[in-house]
Parts: sequence; structure tokens; C-alpha cells
Amino acid sequence: MVSGEHIDGYIKSLIPELPAELEKIEEDANFRGVPIIRKDMQQLMRFLIGMHKPAKVLEIGTAVGFSSLFMAECISTNAALSPSSFEIITIEKDERMYAEAVLNISASRHVDNIKAFKADAAEFLENAQKLKENAGFDMIFIDAAKAQYRRYIEIILERGLIRKNGLIITDNILQEGSIAESKFTIVRRDRTIHKRLRDYVKFLMTDPRFETVLVPTGDGAALTNYLGKEN
Repeated sequence: MVSGEHIDGYIKSLIPELPAELEKIEEDANFRGVPIIRKDMQQLMRFLIGMHKPAKVLEIGTAVGFSSLFMAECISTNAALSPSSFEIITIEKDERMYAEAVLNISASRHVDNIKAFKADAAEFLENAQKLKENAGFDMIFIDAAKAQYRRYIEIILERGLIRKNGLIITDNILQEGSIAESKFTIVRRDRTIHKRLRDYVKFLMTDPRFETVLVPTGDGAALTNYLGKEN
């Protein structure tokens, strides 16, 4: 396998620069240690969005709003969509993160395309009434509490929140590589998350409703095509 810091650096050097406002948010988040999507993950998402051309996106885990704004920027470059014809719904539980995200989104040109909600994601998703008009998302991006990934996806399926052949992207799936380790090598306090992540990955890889590939981009991502309900 071709890998190494020089390869990683070369690939990252080819990634297009961000718009100034997004670059500023990225730099500030990195300086403060706020987790946002990494450069190589950005490029993967840019490619997937360009290929799938989603008009309705659900994001679980807003943080400071960088990924919402990044996705909006990628979608808006699609000539098949007018600036007002796409929508991103994003959910964030942390009050301070949510407040910062709202400020960043409000200051952007995509303020009318992104709706941010402060809520526990599972509780929000279970309230189908709030998402009734948005059932059947084209794309769902999950980047939140890892121990809850399986619960999120089960609610999404129960509520019909992903359309057939819709794309589900789950970020940070490899947990810095620890997911491949035996549970006995994992610090005891982290074993619950370790087990739940492994169970989630197995679920995505074996359930007949999904077609999933794992990629080691960033901290690992699961790319899942929802094939539809079982016959």
C-alpha cells in the first residue's frame, strides 16, 4: 500500500483552496482544537457531492458550522441546481457550538439554504413531524457522538428519512485506527465506544439494505448507498 507523510502531503497540496470565509473558520477551529472535517475528507465530500448532486441534506453534528457551509459551497457549484433549490438541515446538541455555528451561517451567502437546530439528534430525528416535509433526504452526513451512530441510522430508517439510493456518509469511523484493535488493548473507559463502533460498521457492511465501502480518508469514513427496504 502506497502511504507515508510525503504522499499525504503531496495529495493535500493538490486540494483546491477554500473560499476566504471558510478558510478563516477552518483555521480558527484548528487553532482551538475544534473537530471539523479534515482536508482529505473535504476533497472526498466535494467529489461525492459533485457526483450525487444532493438537493436535500441532513447533517448530524454541526460543530461550528464548517461542514454545513462547506457542503453548501459544493452544492452551489452544481449547475443543475439554482441557489435557492437546495437545503441543508443540521443538528447540534452543544449550546456553545450551536451558537457559534449560527453566527457563522448567518454571515454566509448560504444563510437561506442552511437550517440549524439545537437538539439531541436522536430525539430530533424521532420527531418525524419536524422533518415531515424533508423525508427522503438525498444525502446524510453523520459526524456526532460515535456511540450513537447505530441509533441514528436505525431512526433514520424507521422514519424513512433517506431516499432509495440516497448516500450516507459516516465520518471518523476508524477512531484513529483503534477500531481494528482487540478490545483488550483499548483503555477500559473507551471500550463501550469501541464496541459500538465495531457493531455499527458490521451493521453497515452486512445489512442487505446497504452497500458500504470503508475508506481510510481522514479518520476513516463509511460511504453507504441505501438500497431500499428489504423485499
